[in-house]
Amino acid sequence: EWEEFSDLKFSVVNVQLTHPPKPLNGTLVTYPMSYTMNTSYPRRLLADLHRQGIRYAHDVTLFYTGQPFDTFAKDAWRVATAQLETALELANETDVMVVNLTLVDRVSHFLWYEMKDQNTDKRPIILQAYDFIDEACRKLQALNPETTLVFSEIGFGELDAFYSIDKELIAAGLQVLNS
Repeated sequence: EWEEFSDLKFSVVNVQLTHPPKPLNGTLVTYPMSYTMNTSYPRRLLADLHRQGIRYAHDVTLFYTGQPFDTFAKDAWRVATAQLETALELANETDVMVVNLTLVDRVSHFLWYEMKDQNTDKRPIILQAYDFIDEACRKLQALNPETTLVFSEIGFGELDAFYSIDKELIAAGLQVLNS
């Protein structure tokens, strides 16, 4: 949206606060917070990718609901793989690629107990998720190694509670909730 970037073609995949999709110079796959049919720009983007054999999966399609942890992890990998494959395909026609891969966040909250188990020969799923992200970053960086920036907003530690910051944002005058 900034004038100084108007000549650049963007591809944005799975970035929070991008839903609903808005037109941009390039492609966008939004991060919806609920099920919807309108999650991309251009609107036909995901259908076109699907016809090419690339199936996208939104984060909203996977929540931990008490299923076995191994099942949850398998599904988290499916979602992450679909998001990476989409990003790699869209990166071919872009100047700037922005992609949010959420696998580590997804599995860390619910599979942290594995990090405490020292009596196993199996690599913990959380560390396998970091391996996945490392490989994803290598693949993305290989597309344009001179201009790749990778960052993470995820810490490394056990989730012991859920907390919403809505009250603090409202008190600071930074948020208004619809009633």
